[in-house]
Amino acid sequence: MERTHEQSQVSIKEAIKKSWQEGDLRLWKRLKAIWLYQKGYPPEDICTAVDVSRRSIFYWLERYKSLGIAGLQEGQHPGRPRGLEDEQLERLAEILDSGPVAYGFSSGIWTCARVGHVIQVEFGVGYHEDHIRKILHQLGFSVQRPTKKLAQADPQWQQRWVRHTYPGLKKTPKRKRGSGISR
Repeated sequence: MERTHEQSQVSIKEAIKKSWQEGDLRLWKRLKAIWLYQKGYPPEDICTAVDVSRRSIFYWLERYKSLGIAGLQEGQHPGRPRGLEDEQLERLAEILDSGPVAYGFSSGIWTCARVGHVIQVEFGVGYHEDHIRKILHQLGFSVQRPTKKLAQADPQWQQRWVRHTYPGLKKTPKRKRGSGISR
C-alpha cells in the first residue's frame, strides 16, 4: 500500500474527525491506524498508539485498500446462531407448563439441568445451564426457590427447643483478660 496519498490523507483526516464527533471510537481507532501508517510510522508504534495487535493493523490496511473507508466500518456481529426457533420455544413453554412429572421426572421441580435435558432430547440442541436461565426468563418463567420446612414439624416443640435447648448450645464469648499492660 502506498504510504502517501494527498487526497487519501485529507479524506482520512476528515473521517477521523467525524468518527470522533459521532462517538464511533472503533472506527476512529481504525482510521487513526491507517493515517499513522500512511504518515510513515512503523507498525510497532502504531500498535502501541492505538492499542491493538499488528495483525489487526494489517487487516485494516487490507480492508481499506480494497473497500476504502467503508471497509473499516463496523459490520454486524452475528454471534452464535440461534439454537431454538420460535416454534420450538413455544413447544418448550408448553412442556414446562405441563410440569416435570408429566414429562417423566420423579419430582415436581424444574431445574436448569432438567430443562437442558428436555431441550437436548426434544430439539437436539445443547445449552449451558447458565444460558438456560436466559431462555426461561425470555419465556416468562421465573426462578422459584423452595423453602425448607419439616413436613411433620410441631410448632410447640419448635418454640420449646428455641427457648430452652438452643440457648444452651450457643457459644458464649470468653471473658477478656487484662490487656497485658501493667503499671
